[in-house]
Amino acid sequence: TDFGTTLKSFILYQHYQCHVTQPLLHEQLKGFGIDISTGQISRILTEHKEEFHREKEEILSTALQEFSFIQTDDTGARHQGKNGYCTFIGNEFFSYFKSTESKSRINFIEILRGKYSDYHINEDAFAYMRKQALPVKYMECLLASAERIFPDKSTYEAHLQKLNIHAQYAVRTITEGALIGSVFAHGVNK
Repeated sequence: TDFGTTLKSFILYQHYQCHVTQPLLHEQLKGFGIDISTGQISRILTEHKEEFHREKEEILSTALQEFSFIQTDDTGARHQGKNGYCTFIGNEFFSYFKSTESKSRINFIEILRGKYSDYHINEDAFAYMRKQALPVKYMECLLASAERIFPDKSTYEAHLQKLNIHAQYAVRTITEGALIGSVFAHGVNK
């Protein structure tokens, strides 16, 4: 059975805005005389939400281009025996939340990077690496290389291997810098 947009809107509003659980929603709708299963309620709440996710990502991208000041925080919780984290990014004009399985600096910068998957070793990346006191030998190695933009993680990691950069601290710092380089290359308000 296909339910109309008014009923779907009511279910979404009750669940997400009013925090009504699925079992209580089912009981409420049955009380209204609506013949709906718990599975149908679940599908209305979880399926075909791509447009909402796209809009959510656009909010972050637009906000990072418009505002030079943002705040961030994250919190962790276990779900089904696994650690999970929710990262908040926002200010007085917008709020953005993202759930991930990591709480690292790399994870945070990947969230800021949004829909992009590239890595940029540019002046912003080098500035970050200098601030993090990356040893000079790694900086010189990166500066000597003509390759500076990598379309994806595997190409980027292969480049580090080719440059014989294996030390965990160096790889992490360079990766953080390359991600920051990507964030700024795609138009973040400084």
